[in-house]
Amino acid sequence: MSKFVTLGDKAQIFHDQATGITVRKGQVVELNVRQLSVPHIKRALQGGHLVYVQPKQKEKPAVREPEPLDGEKILAAIKKKFDKGQTREKIVASLDLEKAKAAAEAAEIEVEEGDTVETICDAILETFTENPEEEEK
Repeated sequence: MSKFVTLGDKAQIFHDQATGITVRKGQVVELNVRQLSVPHIKRALQGGHLVYVQPKQKEKPAVREPEPLDGEKILAAIKKKFDKGQTREKIVASLDLEKAKAAAEAAEIEVEEGDTVETICDAILETFTENPEEEEK
């Protein structure tokens, strides 16, 4: 059974040449049973140079819920890029499938299962060229 140790209050560093263990200030080290039975480590534990500690539990990072995509904003950004004269390839490169689907939904374009970012983007850009006065409202 292994135990965790760190330096005592007055210690700066601990090194055991026989086991190759070095403990620096603020460092927590796991020692197995064989290492704990070494006389140098035993004396350091008895003298307060090393002290037992509980291992810190690693906190699980909080899982953030992805924010819902605003199709209207994405569609407006695509329109703005289109109006500035950006190429189709650059517009497609700026989107992923989820964003493209959200923009298509906002533009009232039906997305089918086999559609890719390119096909969805082509359909959106086609609406801009077909009826530009409707988009200006």
